[in-house]
Amino acid sequence: MERPEHIDQGFRRRLQDAEIAPPAVVWENVYEAVRRRRRRRIALWLFVGGLMLGGGSVGLWLIWSEHNLLSSAKGVEKAPALSKPTGIPAPSTTTHAPVPMVAFPLKNRQLSSPSPSSTPAPASETGIPGTSVAASASAEIGLHSAPVASSTHSENAAAPMLLPAPVLAALPLAPRQLDLSPAAMPIKKPNRNTQKCYKFSDKGRVWMLDAYGGPSWSLPRWRIRDSELDTYAADRRRTETPDGALHAGVRLSYFVHPNILLRTGLHYDQWVERFEYTDPNFIRYHITITQKLINGQWVSVTDTIGVEYGSEYIRTYNRFGLLDIPLYVGMEWRSGPMGLSFNAGGSVNALFFKRGTILNTDGKPVSFTPGSDGREVYRLRVGGSVSGSVQWFYHMAPRTRLFVEPYFRLVLRPITLPTYPIEQRQHLAGLRVGVSQILDKK
Repeated sequence: MERPEHIDQGFRRRLQDAEIAPPAVVWENVYEAVRRRRRRRIALWLFVGGLMLGGGSVGLWLIWSEHNLLSSAKGVEKAPALSKPTGIPAPSTTTHAPVPMVAFPLKNRQLSSPSPSSTPAPASETGIPGTSVAASASAEIGLHSAPVASSTHSENAAAPMLLPAPVLAALPLAPRQLDLSPAAMPIKKPNRNTQKCYKFSDKGRVWMLDAYGGPSWSLPRWRIRDSELDTYAADRRRTETPDGALHAGVRLSYFVHPNILLRTGLHYDQWVERFEYTDPNFIRYHITITQKLINGQWVSVTDTIGVEYGSEYIRTYNRFGLLDIPLYVGMEWRSGPMGLSFNAGGSVNALFFKRGTILNTDGKPVSFTPGSDGREVYRLRVGGSVSGSVQWFYHMAPRTRLFVEPYFRLVLRPITLPTYPIEQRQHLAGLRVGVSQILDKK
């Protein structure tokens, strides 16, 4: 929460005792400086709000799609098994009911009983000499074929052949009625898990690429080396306020086991602090030096042409950035398309960026930006850090998944120089939101 400013009150107390009335532009500048403080953080809050809104929308969409898939799967009934033809019944000596006969006209054929002196009939497909196709078909379904009446007609006479109705139905050219009802159609129930999950056990060792970003929180810790500087430390806390943080990174993971992985990549953390300073007894003199000819010599003469008095108000945004190379070890537990991953490890700092203004020990603002005329306050690099995180992920596809990962980071040594009277240690916490892509293309 922003602290209330009392700059106008300080000006009023100072200007009421002034001998000369201040110009109106002084008040305009003061009010403009006060109004400007509320215009800086809009972009950061819009980014964080859009990121959280997008993550929440994706989560609601996943829950809604999973609920619809479960509802549609419950409405599908398992199709009944199709009836299979029974085996061939064993021949029995019991009597059978009369079988209806169907007559087939046979032209240019003569069916007669073989005479004793005639040539034996060739073997049929069943291997029994003298059997016809109708007899073999009737034997396959366990029916006794009716005797075929002999005929003494000539070769060109048409003689009908009688076949039982079951034999006719067994023939390949017999018309059959198809059952197209929904109950008779086989329906395979989809498996939700096998469609989205990646089978790590089948692929062995694979690579995975992560890209993430999100909000962070800066948690500085101070320790005063000299007890006489307690007032100075209190003034620094009063003039410095956290003003937001964020992070981003890319990460490459290698599965050495279906549930154990190694991670490395690049990680960037940035945090901002707002510095505000007010001097209620500010006086500035505008002095010019001119050359005048006095007694035949040119002499430099100092002339005061103006005086500024009031309260000095300074506000700057101190920016800090850490670029690190992490190395983590992780373990994953998966259940269907979802899972948890626990990661822990360390990182080495490659770049420490800092720029801004702080309060010096004499009570005046001083710049700590490297290369400026100010004061050296922070180290060139911060060294090593330790970090841990817990990741929840959901597979959108077998090789693509979304994840949310809260993490905590601790910088091992102070980020300030040993010569500075205040020792500052830096802790960082954040929420990573990103996407993972499995690089296996088999």
